[in-house]
Amino acid sequence: MAKLRFIRGTTPTIRITETDDISLAYVSELLLTMEQGEVELNKLVESSDFTDPTYTDITLTQEETLSFAEGKGQYQVRCHMIDRSRVKATEWKEFEVLRTLNEEIFDVTQEG
Repeated sequence: MAKLRFIRGTTPTIRITETDDISLAYVSELLLTMEQGEVELNKLVESSDFTDPTYTDITLTQEETLSFAEGKGQYQVRCHMIDRSRVKATEWKEFEVLRTLNEEIFDVTQEG
C-alpha cells in the first residue's frame, strides 16, 4: 500500500489490497481504523461491498478528514475471515494529514 496522505476537508479514496498473509477472497468483512490523538475513525466494509476480489476502496467524507488535525496519525486494517473463527490484522502504518486553507464543506450529493 502506498503512503497514505490527504488534505483536510477532501474525500480521499483509500485502496485496501491483499497482502501475503490476507487474501480478500477469504475475508467476510474488514475494518479500517484511523487514529490521531483522541480522534478515532472506524470504517467497516462487508465483503459484498468489496470493489474487486483483490482490493477494495474506502472513501472518507469531508467531515471525517476535517476531524483530523494537520500532522501524522496511524491506521490499521483488521479482517474477519469467512470461517468466522479467525481475525487477522495488518501492522499499524502511518498516515499524514495536510492542512487546508478553508474548512467549508461542499455539497457533494449526486443528482439522479
